[in-house]
Amino acid sequence: MIKLLPADQVEETRAQIRKIISQGGETELIVRYPKKLVFETSMRLQLNNQAIAGYNNNIKIWNAGLTYLFMKNDRAQLKFSANDILQNSVRRYVYITENSIRDTQTNNLGRYFLLSIFTLFC
Repeated sequence: MIKLLPADQVEETRAQIRKIISQGGETELIVRYPKKLVFETSMRLQLNNQAIAGYNNNIKIWNAGLTYLFMKNDRAQLKFSANDILQNSVRRYVYITENSIRDTQTNNLGRYFLLSIFTLFC
């Protein structure tokens, strides 16, 4: 079974005076294989037309994971996930006005891999 979730969030901001356009969106794909395997991937994209030499304001965040379901009635799962695969761990907000440029950067966790096990007992 393949399940494609459309963009659950699309934002567009326009500043009328300076013609600044900022857009973003996110999508997710989930594929369930017959042999108790589940593949998940998601992509978040943020685009900003404010350009400063040497800076890329287009941010892409890609996450993926592979899950193996086991035990009776698939009550346990072993999951390997990779987050921020493209290593875009910096969030940047750039504000350009007539006489100044404000560049705000926030560092996030960055690329990491996680192996987890989860069980459901009822």
